[in-house]
Amino acid sequence: MANILLVSFVALASVISLTLGQTVVVVNQPGPCFGCVLRNGIGYVVPENPECDTYLQCQYNQNGDAVGTLHRCGFGTYWDQDALTCNHIDLVQCIDTRCLGKSDGYRFKVSGKCNEYYECEGETRQKRACNDGFSFNDTTQTCEADQNCIAPQPVGCTLIEDPNNVCVFGQMVDGIQITQNCAQGLGFNVSTCACSILAPSCGPVSVPCEPLVYIDFETAEAGEYDNYGAVIDTAAGTAYFNGSTSIRILRLSNVEFMGNLKIKVSYKVDYSTPIRRTNEEAVITNGDCGELATIEITRTGPTTNLRAATFDSTLTRTTTDLSVNTQDDWRDVEFFYNKAATKLFGTVNDNTVDKPFNQTIVRSQCAFQVGRGPDLDNFRGWIRYIIVTTCD
Repeated sequence: MANILLVSFVALASVISLTLGQTVVVVNQPGPCFGCVLRNGIGYVVPENPECDTYLQCQYNQNGDAVGTLHRCGFGTYWDQDALTCNHIDLVQCIDTRCLGKSDGYRFKVSGKCNEYYECEGETRQKRACNDGFSFNDTTQTCEADQNCIAPQPVGCTLIEDPNNVCVFGQMVDGIQITQNCAQGLGFNVSTCACSILAPSCGPVSVPCEPLVYIDFETAEAGEYDNYGAVIDTAAGTAYFNGSTSIRILRLSNVEFMGNLKIKVSYKVDYSTPIRRTNEEAVITNGDCGELATIEITRTGPTTNLRAATFDSTLTRTTTDLSVNTQDDWRDVEFFYNKAATKLFGTVNDNTVDKPFNQTIVRSQCAFQVGRGPDLDNFRGWIRYIIVTTCD
């Protein structure tokens, strides 16, 4: 989703609870984010005079001001304030005023999309799209031939054609268009929303993988994370967690991992405490806002645990768990969901285990959190790096 509006205002807020390491704040100054509940620094609210497919993401910037960023859901989805995510229009109770009082068949244009439009049925809107090479005319309410309507996307397609290079396509990630390459010998076909055109000129391409997050603690904080008390030693390249401190990575809130996902972390347990710790401790989780985590890397004694949650076809939540033992002081961990192999891999140093995994990891509205997680003890020890990537 692309950011289409940014508004900021001086923040006044009320802290209403502090439980299990979760800070809940309500913004109480009049403005776009008034009344928004911020859980551990981030929250979502329906804007004033909204269309059903818009929502505000609210958080504080480095100056202490509250910032609201207006987002628009993908075509055919509405914002679901209860689930705090974009959901199919049939699953969200939202009245689009543009269809109220209109007869069936009334059409109107989708902002910014030359070929897409909505059609009213029973005073509710349904998504529609013109054929390739046609744009929707809001005045005549018809599809008209239009050579300037370049490569209209099929309904449901989120990939973007590059008119100058058939060998690549675009994909939006956190509001930024990322260029992806088709496989050797294939070109992107906007009609099928896939690399399905035979294109011998498209040869093998080596593209460096850029991680979503790369934190190594060898330099001063660069804004990639919020530090809640961890002691950063740039000379050693470590962050120390004393059992009551944590780090949060807000940019990974509400991110949907539809393909490969790899998380790397290197940690060492501090055994200097005289109290023997036998409970499971959180290394990395994404359950910091009162929700169950859908991704967890934890430790219990010499065992590193890796866990991912999915929904099956009946919407039943299930988890896949991996455990890897090692007696090494430093544990270099890799959590890897390989979509092509439909497996979840867990590696600690040279030891690898795997299990079948053929569902999508459940999206969480919560930030990634280091050193803390719901229903887990806090981590006590050192961490050298955290890397999150969606590459192979």
